[in-house]
Amino acid sequence: MKHFTPFKIRRSPVAKPPKIDTTPIAFAVAQSNGTRTHESIELARNVVQQALALAESMDLHYLPTIGLHGATRVDTHSARRLINDLRIILEKSDDSSIKDTLEKLLPLVERVSQDPDLCLLVVAKS
Repeated sequence: MKHFTPFKIRRSPVAKPPKIDTTPIAFAVAQSNGTRTHESIELARNVVQQALALAESMDLHYLPTIGLHGATRVDTHSARRLINDLRIILEKSDDSSIKDTLEKLLPLVERVSQDPDLCLLVVAKS
């Protein structure tokens, strides 16, 4: 009879969950010359990233143009189109964190869409 030699079971290293980036992204209504008004909100980067990814998967065009690095300026014309993207995602998404985030953003975008002297500044903090 052969003798059986036990072998060592190698355990694979436990993967650490990815770090969630909650660095805020500021959305502020500003005058066309760049002077900010008092209307602004800060949203968590990870939720905004999820919303952008969802918009891309739905083949929407304006929400994915918001940059997550540096600053983006959204004029009145673009704000009108952005509203449509936001409403589509609000209607179709099942994710409550995305819905809550976009519901906070929508009034600012609507305000910019109604006044050609305003713009929406998106500033990603590092």
